Amino acid sequence: MSTSTAETHNLNGKKCYINRRFEDAIDHYTKAIKIAPSVKYFQNRAMCYYQLQDYKQSEEDCKRALELNPNEVKPLYFLGISLLNAKRYSESISWLSKALYHNAVITNTADIEQALKKARHLKFEEEESKKIIQEIEFHTYLEDLITKDQAENPEKSEMAKKKLQELTAGSAEKRQNREIPEMLCGKITLELMKDPVIVPSGITYDREEIVQHLRRIGHFDPFTRKPLVESEIIPNYALKEVIEKFLDENPWAKYEPGVD
Repeated sequence: MSTSTAETHNLNGKKCYINRRFEDAIDHYTKAIKIAPSVKYFQNRAMCYYQLQDYKQSEEDCKRALELNPNEVKPLYFLGISLLNAKRYSESISWLSKALYHNAVITNTADIEQALKKARHLKFEEEESKKIIQEIEFHTYLEDLITKDQAENPEKSEMAKKKLQELTAGSAEKRQNREIPEMLCGKITLELMKDPVIVPSGITYDREEIVQHLRRIGHFDPFTRKPLVESEIIPNYALKEVIEKFLDENPWAKYEPGVD
C-alpha cells in the first residue's frame, strides 16, 4: 500500500479525534503506522491515548516518534504531560524542558511553560510532603526524649518542650504564609516577574508580558496608553535583585502554578 493510503488513514483519524472518537482514531493511526511509520502518526496516536488517560501507551508512542526525530516538539511535549499525569515529575520536567528548548513556535510556548511550571510545583509539593512527615517523626522522637527526661529534670524538660513547640509553630507558619508581594508581580499577568523592565512612564513590567502586548495588541503602554516601542524598554536590575533574593528565601515561589 502507498503512503497516500497512510495519509488517508491519518486524515480519517483526525476527523475521529475532532469528534472525540478516540478509539476509532487510534485504529486509523495504527493502520497508517503499519503502512508508513512516521513521527506525525505516532504523535497523533499518542494524543488519542492521552485523551483516554492511557499515559503508558501515550508515553510509548511519544518515545517511538522521538526515535525518528529526537527534537520534535509535539512528542516531547506530550511525553512530558503524560509523565506529569503519571506523577513522574522529575522525568516530566526533563522532557518538557527539552520541548521548550526546541520549540520555535511562540504560540506553543505558553502551554509548555505552564506544564513545566506545574510539574515543578508538584515535584516541590511532593518533596515538601516528605519533609513534613520527617519533621513530624523527628518532633515525636524529641517529645519522647523530653518526656523520659522530665522525671529527672522537670524544669529543663519544660523549657525544651516550649522551645520545640515554638520551632514547630514557626515552621508551620512559614509554610502557610506563601504570598508573593504585589510589587514583584507583572502588571498584566499578575504573576511573579522573571525579567523586570522599565518603560518611559516609570512602570515596571515583566519583559515577556510587555513584549507580547506590543507585538500582538499595539505599540502603546497598556496603562498610560502612551506610544511605546520595544527599543524604549530597559532592564530593572534593582528589582531583579530583589526578586532573586525573594526566590532564594522562598523557593516555593519558583514553582507556584498559574491558573489551570
